[in-house]
Amino acid sequence: MVPQFILNYDQPAFRRELDQARGIQRPLALAKYQIKKILSVPAVTTFAPLQFLATSFLLSPDQDYRDVLFLSRLPSFVFSILGLLLCLLFYWKYNRFTTPAVLMALTLLTFSWENIIYAKQSNSYSIGVFVVLGLLCLLWTYLNRPLTIKNAAWYGFLLALLSHAQYQMIFMIPAFLAAAFIYHWKNQKQSFKRAVSTTGILALSYGIGVLPLFLFFLSKKLGAGANFWNIGPHHEFLCPRIRILPLVEMISVLFHFFPTAFFAAFSAMTGFIPENHPLFIPIAWILLLLFFAGIIYFLQTQDKRVKTLGLFFLFLGITWILLILLRKITLGPTRHALVLLPCLAIMIAEGWFFLVGKINFSKNSRGIISSIIPLSIAVLFFYSYPSMMRQRKDPFDPVKIEAVLKQYNVRTVVSCHSTWNLHLMKNITSNFHYVTHYDNWFEDKGKPNFQRVAYVCHDKKIDEQTFNRTQSEINEVFERQRKPDYQWQDHFKDYRIIYSEERDSNTEMEFSARTKNGTNGFYYYVLDRNKLP
Repeated sequence: MVPQFILNYDQPAFRRELDQARGIQRPLALAKYQIKKILSVPAVTTFAPLQFLATSFLLSPDQDYRDVLFLSRLPSFVFSILGLLLCLLFYWKYNRFTTPAVLMALTLLTFSWENIIYAKQSNSYSIGVFVVLGLLCLLWTYLNRPLTIKNAAWYGFLLALLSHAQYQMIFMIPAFLAAAFIYHWKNQKQSFKRAVSTTGILALSYGIGVLPLFLFFLSKKLGAGANFWNIGPHHEFLCPRIRILPLVEMISVLFHFFPTAFFAAFSAMTGFIPENHPLFIPIAWILLLLFFAGIIYFLQTQDKRVKTLGLFFLFLGITWILLILLRKITLGPTRHALVLLPCLAIMIAEGWFFLVGKINFSKNSRGIISSIIPLSIAVLFFYSYPSMMRQRKDPFDPVKIEAVLKQYNVRTVVSCHSTWNLHLMKNITSNFHYVTHYDNWFEDKGKPNFQRVAYVCHDKKIDEQTFNRTQSEINEVFERQRKPDYQWQDHFKDYRIIYSEERDSNTEMEFSARTKNGTNGFYYYVLDRNKLP
């Protein structure tokens, strides 16, 4: 979907406008096109404007399917690698690598399947991990800088820049402000007035930096929140409406919801082996115990800066709980929880080192023991890597799809249910009449011929129900385009299937199969309408 939004702006209408431009109007038309291309994704989705800044310069309508996939995924891969480097930078600032905790944190980030999956997709969610690690670096640096108005204003601007790259960053800023204020007031013995004024400048600078983001993008998306796919098949990741429940029942529901949903999210974010592996749950419990050990470490530490980092994690947790209670976000194993991975990794790593430190061994022995879990994680990950990658291999082969269309003399191709793959196949969109459930982004080739139709979908087999739904959605597009004579009126019973290829898959877009957001299946049919009597 993301590449197609960007490629959409090289359309016949734009080319005609550019051809007609003369003199000063031509560079203005080119500038207008580039701006639209860069902002095409954030303008119509809930992605932040900097998430696809590089992508727009990498893609071109002349590229074939595999090139588009590779280049549109490249920024996610790059930010994923940069995130690992930021993890090293954070720990260098944090303790100069004086403890082996950095190895544990880096291992969890490197081998988290959820993180890897979104480092291999065009959806730029790996930038969220990068941004949060950047935030932690800024927090630690800010605590060690002189408390001045200039520093506060500069750091507020940097925080605003990070927010332009990932909207969820906005929810983390209150925790940053609160932790920084408490540190400077209580621990550096600054006057209350000075701590308030400096934190106020930090907040003001951030607010000014974020204002364009709000005016041009966020103001149109304030109603965005939990969606049908990330709440779970039985709404188990969406907090119940506690306001309508009696007090006792409300408490009971919350004590059931939060532990269950948090464990699902936690195990998915930190999972480095398949979810159905017999060791998956035991390992998740071990990591969860290390996470709680990390909480104890941050509570009992005498280092004031480390305790402030713990306060940041605490305030961030409170913010997330409030958003969940308000049903603005879900608590589940989805990509929207991926921004929490750096915090989880650091808490687990510090908890592991804290426990190792309680063992009465020599320093060298502690170093060896501290390497046991990271090494085990790497071994288990690489053992399961081949099977995981096979399950996630793209089943869409543009050459074979086109060959079948030519073999059966198909002129009209239909895709449905958010199957965006064909949108990126220029040979399909250029040489065939391609119609979808989404507005037609391709040059009008006249009235489509539904005598012989190819149906392609990633997770829905053809039957009367899916046929009717697809037909209805396509007809709605024609209605919006004011083309009533283009309507597809035939019934499913009017067709016979003359070609079929079905590849079933239980592999969801997410790492976890506990959400339903589309599988890695492939369903391809050619339907031939029976001749009228």
